[in-house]
Amino acid sequence: MISILKAIKNFFKALPKTLPAIVFGLFLMGTVTLLFGRNNAVIALVFLLYTQTMVKNRLSVVNMLLDSIWLVGYAILGTLVSMHFVTLITIGFFLIFFLIYADANEFLKTNYYIPGMAFILVQISPGTLADLPIRILALLYCLAICITMSLILQKHPSKPAFNPIVKEALNCAGAGFKMLGQKRKSKDEAVDKKLDALSLELSSDIYPAVFRQMGLMNGSQKYTYGLMLCLEQLGQVLQSIGTSEKALSAIDETQFSVLGARLEAAEEPKALSADLQAFLKKPSLTHSRLNQELLLILESLRERLLDDCHSSDLNTSIKQGLRYKSLTLRRRFSLDFFQMRFALQTAVIVTVCTVTAQFIPHWFSIPLNEWHGYWIPLMGYLSSSIYIRDTLKKAAYKVIGTILGMIFFVLVTQYIPASIRLLLTVAVGLVFMLTIKSSIVSTIISTQMTAVMFLPELGVMDLVLFRVFCVIGGVSIAVLGGIFIFRTRKQDVFRYELTSLFKSDLFILYNLWNLAEKRETGPLLYENLLNLHLVSKQLESLAEEQKLIPNEAFEKIMDRNRHFLAVAVHLSMYLSLKGVSPEQWQHIKTEIHKVGEMLKKDFEISKNVPEEASQT
Repeated sequence: MISILKAIKNFFKALPKTLPAIVFGLFLMGTVTLLFGRNNAVIALVFLLYTQTMVKNRLSVVNMLLDSIWLVGYAILGTLVSMHFVTLITIGFFLIFFLIYADANEFLKTNYYIPGMAFILVQISPGTLADLPIRILALLYCLAICITMSLILQKHPSKPAFNPIVKEALNCAGAGFKMLGQKRKSKDEAVDKKLDALSLELSSDIYPAVFRQMGLMNGSQKYTYGLMLCLEQLGQVLQSIGTSEKALSAIDETQFSVLGARLEAAEEPKALSADLQAFLKKPSLTHSRLNQELLLILESLRERLLDDCHSSDLNTSIKQGLRYKSLTLRRRFSLDFFQMRFALQTAVIVTVCTVTAQFIPHWFSIPLNEWHGYWIPLMGYLSSSIYIRDTLKKAAYKVIGTILGMIFFVLVTQYIPASIRLLLTVAVGLVFMLTIKSSIVSTIISTQMTAVMFLPELGVMDLVLFRVFCVIGGVSIAVLGGIFIFRTRKQDVFRYELTSLFKSDLFILYNLWNLAEKRETGPLLYENLLNLHLVSKQLESLAEEQKLIPNEAFEKIMDRNRHFLAVAVHLSMYLSLKGVSPEQWQHIKTEIHKVGEMLKKDFEISKNVPEEASQT
């Protein structure tokens, strides 16, 4: 009873925030139905979900268009292949495979959903060449509305000067310095770990947009991420000072209190930069290694704050992005890559579901002459996951949601007057679908919508039994495919991510070499630092269930990697601000070589342990 009341409370709490999306969805579906016919109404639903994604990601117009070509293209291809059974099976298999291979991602597990939904949903009413122009016009209309709405919402004037996560990190660092100033060094509240967690949170927050930009970061993301890297370094210095046995001088305590207050009070980048400049102009900290590192980080932070001209830059290099995306796809074209195995698995599942769906209407003598059985492949597609445990969970949600949805349809929806039944179902369905983020609720709503669409052609009980049978058939194929076709275990993902971790480390080493030798940042430095953060988070989430490496060895590797990341960022700050003399460069070159040898040794250990374990 308490959980039901809580759900009702959360619903009404979230309703005002989702009301604009609900109104936009009703407008889009209504205009598409009136202008382009009922057969194209599903396109509006797909673009409603896509618009929500675009608003969250904040892409440039060019990147929006490039990303949307993917969606529009798959909707058109879905129409074309549905014109003949052979093309639907053969070409459809390769299209689903390539979609998931290119668009799925270990950090964005459902990134490929929307284009695939468009590909399958347009098959509700199989297209003909005569219908194709109208469908293309419907797609272009929805695309224009989607991009216009996204641009309007992106230019909302209430954007804060600092990213909320960066602002929280500033407050956290400021509180840490104030604690040191108040002689609370021994009671330090692990500020460095809080800042590390915030850095991971920011990485996860900006990565969806980075992925849609073909893996490149735009100027705004580099600006925000660069600030977070500086604050993460401040956390490392705070931890070192806090654990140092040497007592702080009264001068240091006073300066730390001043610095902490300035960081906590920061509201605008240029104002904070001026405060830091005043602090650095006459530094009165005692001379020590940690204090010198602190001053270096503060100087780097000040430089980044001044470089806020890129804070609103959403553009990326299209040519470099295409080259980077192509290189990434070529490197991952191997069955060792778990996403490729998952792409093959899902393509087989959807193909089997599609073949099954083609014959079911004839087996059951169902009077749907143009029906292509999209329920079965759609359920197979949406239920498939990399891990069989997740597939089983999704399958259960789909079946439960379908049964509850059909019960509600039999008891309530079928008695709504036919003249308003479809409009009312769509309106109420959008309210619940956009307000309550639940797989079961979404399935209940989609069941109402599809049942209303097919009610004139089928009797109520035939429709109920047919819908439930199709859903169970689709999820069953997905479960069987997940068990027997290219099954992926978590240790497979762990092995791949561990390899990816070392590759990112080595690429960052190359960037440091380039920075020291040519006095310029190498290509994709920020992108690899971002990948390093995300891979570290992924590995730690998989650590408890993996059996490839002893826990002690894994913790040692992760500790060394965290240390490497801190040193790499710190060294890049030093090289960027001061440059190096020939003598210093020789020392740095030696240190980089040592770190590279250490990483290579750790990588060899991580490869040999699984082999020894398998032999045992």
